Amino acid sequence: MLRPGGTFLTQQVDGRNLDDLGAEFDAAPAFPDVTLEHAHRAAVAAGLDVEVAESWSGPIRFADVSTLVSFLRTVPWHLPPDFTVERHAGTLMTLHGRPQLQFTERRFLLRVRSRPLGREAGRPVRKGGPGGAGVLGTATGS
Repeated sequence: MLRPGGTFLTQQVDGRNLDDLGAEFDAAPAFPDVTLEHAHRAAVAAGLDVEVAESWSGPIRFADVSTLVSFLRTVPWHLPPDFTVERHAGTLMTLHGRPQLQFTERRFLLRVRSRPLGREAGRPVRKGGPGGAGVLGTATGS
């Protein structure tokens, strides 16, 4: 619950984070609806003014397949439920043969404000920000 004129700020891991890595193992993103676009629509539908809506993506690199497997054990939702090293040895060997193991991390930032009592929708959002990419632009909140 926000008081009138209150601010809500969230930075989240996009539900499509490391989708290119998951695709190597034929795994679909576990949380495909956790996106800036979905959060933006939900905020507007709730009657909030979107002030900042930014997405970011960038590389994550692994030194070798062993490091990648250790990482995946901490975030198993990027893999098929039946994942084992033995069952996916072919894919892991293919990855081992690559000169670089690089995949895509995704995050988003959303800052919204509730309207002060008696104020109508229509305030424009601030576009951009430090390191922002994929900024949605303006929203009227209506």
